[in-house]
Amino acid sequence: MNRITRFLACAFVAVAFPVAAQDSKTAGEHVDDTWIHTKVKANLATNQGGSVNIEVYNGYVQLAAYTTNPELKERLPKLAAEITGVKKVLNRIYVVEDHRSAGTMLDDGVLSTKVKSAVADGDLSRGADVNVEVNRGVVLLSGFVDSTEVRDEAIKLAGEVKGVEKVINGMDLKPTD
Repeated sequence: MNRITRFLACAFVAVAFPVAAQDSKTAGEHVDDTWIHTKVKANLATNQGGSVNIEVYNGYVQLAAYTTNPELKERLPKLAAEITGVKKVLNRIYVVEDHRSAGTMLDDGVLSTKVKSAVADGDLSRGADVNVEVNRGVVLLSGFVDSTEVRDEAIKLAGEVKGVEKVINGMDLKPTD
């Protein structure tokens, strides 16, 4: 092994072991998912995939974002599926209309922070790793969660935030295979 490969292997192990102790995944599964995440991210970036949230759990890849380009909604999952080790791609990309004003983008940013805070402060224990995107007051929650109860609670907490027009559930239950 060359020095770079050894360094990367040690870095993966150093990150994976503490995380694996807190999750149902093994250290090896964490390393595999991290590798898949890196490869998917590189493939999407190389192919001008835009800003997409990528989550990986046991080889299942979730792509979540708002886009103004309908072609990206179709193309990006295909690019992610090309990566070795990907079992399934879950497409949580939503097409929205173009041209948000600077004020609307600022309002969405503030609302995103409030929703993230509400979800983080909620009684979801360790069962939630929820991502938040906002477009014109519409909140997209994505990520992998432990149970339908955790998912429903995250949706409820987000919906209670003042200024939220609608909540889109883009969350998936953690695969058990």
